[in-house]
Amino acid sequence: MPMKFLLSKAVWRIFTISLTMAVSAAGASRQEMVGARPFGMGGAFIGVADDGNAIYWNPAGMSFLNHHEVSFMHTDLFGTGIMNNYAGYTYPLTEKIALGVDWFNQGFGDDELDFNFNKLNFAASYRFNSRLSAGGLFKYINTRMDLDGRTFADGSGWSGDIAVLYHLNKRYSLGLVSRNLFDAYVNYRGSGYARLYDMSLSVGLAARPKDHLLLALDINDALHVGGEYEYQNSALIRAGIERDLRDEKETRYSFGAGFRINPLQVDYAYTIHPYLDNTSRISASLFFNFGRSVIKIRDIKILAGNGIFPSKYSHYLLNPFISFDLENTGDRPLICDWKVSLDEYLTDAGAEELVLSPHQSRTIYATSQFSDELLKNRTARIGRGLITVTYKEGRETRTAKTGCRILINERGAIQWADKEWIAAFINPKDLTARRFNQELLKAFPAVWEDRSSTRNISRAMLIFDGMQATNMKYLKDPNTIHALHGSDNDVIDYVQYPFELLHSCSGDCDDLTVLFCTLLENVGIRTMVVDIPGHLFMMFDSDIPEYSLISMRVDESLLVTLNGRIYIPLEVTALDRGFMAAWKLGAEEFHRLKDSTLHLIDLREAWKKYPAVEIEADDIEWGGFSEKLTGILAGDMQALTQLNRETELKYHNLLTDMRNDPVVLNCLALEKLSQGDPASAERLLSRAADFAPDNVRLQSNLASVQILNGNYEEGFKRFEQLSVRGRYSPGLLSNILVARCLEIIPYGGDVNETVTAQVRALELDNRLPDIQAGVVTHVFNCLSDKSDDYYETARCIKNTLSTGESYPVSVLKADRPELKGEDIHRELFVWYRITEK
Repeated sequence: MPMKFLLSKAVWRIFTISLTMAVSAAGASRQEMVGARPFGMGGAFIGVADDGNAIYWNPAGMSFLNHHEVSFMHTDLFGTGIMNNYAGYTYPLTEKIALGVDWFNQGFGDDELDFNFNKLNFAASYRFNSRLSAGGLFKYINTRMDLDGRTFADGSGWSGDIAVLYHLNKRYSLGLVSRNLFDAYVNYRGSGYARLYDMSLSVGLAARPKDHLLLALDINDALHVGGEYEYQNSALIRAGIERDLRDEKETRYSFGAGFRINPLQVDYAYTIHPYLDNTSRISASLFFNFGRSVIKIRDIKILAGNGIFPSKYSHYLLNPFISFDLENTGDRPLICDWKVSLDEYLTDAGAEELVLSPHQSRTIYATSQFSDELLKNRTARIGRGLITVTYKEGRETRTAKTGCRILINERGAIQWADKEWIAAFINPKDLTARRFNQELLKAFPAVWEDRSSTRNISRAMLIFDGMQATNMKYLKDPNTIHALHGSDNDVIDYVQYPFELLHSCSGDCDDLTVLFCTLLENVGIRTMVVDIPGHLFMMFDSDIPEYSLISMRVDESLLVTLNGRIYIPLEVTALDRGFMAAWKLGAEEFHRLKDSTLHLIDLREAWKKYPAVEIEADDIEWGGFSEKLTGILAGDMQALTQLNRETELKYHNLLTDMRNDPVVLNCLALEKLSQGDPASAERLLSRAADFAPDNVRLQSNLASVQILNGNYEEGFKRFEQLSVRGRYSPGLLSNILVARCLEIIPYGGDVNETVTAQVRALELDNRLPDIQAGVVTHVFNCLSDKSDDYYETARCIKNTLSTGESYPVSVLKADRPELKGEDIHRELFVWYRITEK
């Protein structure tokens, strides 16, 4: 081959190598880029640095990896035959310290020309805390070029970088790299020194606006902008642009893709160059924990439901949401710290230190305070959970990690396996409910100021009709669990929070029940949720005791007696039909199923397990609905009056010959006393005493009421007669105590002193049971504050009668056993109405 041709060919190849080296090192960094992933993002990776490429791009990121990673890359640079190869390895030495080493090679070779450029990086990183880390590296550079078997150039040199990475929060991170702290020179043998790299500064910012989206920006002498989208935690697509700030024409575009199948990730990048041929790059990474972990994490379970539920936000503070087993497979005891994290909803929560004996396995139940982000979750999504266990093995701190996918449900999601869960949606402190009630208060102050025994019914009627006045509608949901008759309690249903329903004005039985219970609880009316197959409704406390049932003037079939109280059942879905219609439907449903499939949910108990969730809501303006509400309310009040009349007529026809029965007269007298009419009570008790002169209970009650009416002489004379007969009983003694208290109040006597001495004397005499002593003490406290409060006085006196059962129902059951069920209330009701007339 002619020498001229050989020389020209060799010069051309040397020129090509020099050109490609200069092009590949363009920008302030004057340094070759590595990794198909960073290339696919336009070289914007300094603020990211979250994989093995961190050694090259920002060594500070290595200490955040907490795993071993081996990386490889291969490239045919611009199609010139110049090969770029890369290999790197990161090693987490401790929880905070990581080491790394990598090798970069650029080479070309044939029979005439052999070119090799090698660079070795030795890196280290230290993490100060969960946000900040610093790192640096030393680089060794060697370059050699042979032409026709003779060395054309041979040299080596050293340089170094320092770097910082700071995570502002879970979404943003900032990186800073100072490359070549001292300019990188290569000492060529026989030719002296040549500067290969300039000292430079690069800044990078990374942002994760969404869980699966990454955006990055780097600035040095070039502007690098790129992004990455991750799908299903396995597929990745990327794009980026690199623009030289000194030459607008020097702009490159890049695209990339990758896939991840643990522990392997493969990436591809395609770069479009303005002058040279386009370039493809392929890289691969293996990430793992090197060596056998002594701690094994097994059997991860999401507890009590399908995934995480925002409606259990407060429930998770005391009740575990996830469990897993930790096993020590080694031969020595280990001190372990475990943590659970879940995207932005849970950050290193549930940390706890424990000791695991050799070959011991222990089940961990994690409770935690989730972030407020959980309450903002409006759509279900798959979250990435991570369980991290840190332990010391010898002098080395090691980490075991296991990831899991957890369903994050939307904030209104619920499952009906545990019916008490519905309590989490009913919040008496709900601000929207309070504003709604305040508007009703302004429009109808007379209802709120009602102090009668049926005030709870009046207020509930107003609130119910107020919901109707807002044009709220019942919307049957055929896809809910209740609509499917509870066939599968594991299926996820959805309930609106009160403020959401007041916005939407349409909901199913769950939504309407939750809202009405919330509104009533907000004004202090106790409620219960009633669950029957395929349906929810509610009932509320009328604040009327069972013994005052006769004062209701409604048929007993419309009422529910529970724990000595009278409840009003209400079918809230009958919103458009009015309060009275909803009451009748609720009562019919309750009594039809009360002995079979009906289940009561006591909110006071349910809140202990599922505390009410508090969610900030936008303000809602109500205005002008008072006129419409006036008509609705008037219709319900008229219907209630008509019901009272019908009930009176029904029971009037059932009147028996019990007109002069002393037991009934005693019960009615106590009712009159409760209603603040002691004069009528005295007249009824006088009649009863005439019929039963030997009845200690009647005589004692009459004496008490006489003293209550100011007839001290007659009252104490009657007590004295009972005492002379030796008819003492705990009830009589307690009534005498009350009487003495009533006697001294008008004269400014010291009630508390009298009470304390008298009660102690009776306790020592063993004639007043502890429970009655406590009641009597309460009586005195009431009387000392309100001597004219007949209702409180009467209530307390009735609690101190001899049998402890002064209530009309209890008395009648004891004295007239032939009366059963409704007969008792019928007779009492009739006598109540007759004596009124």
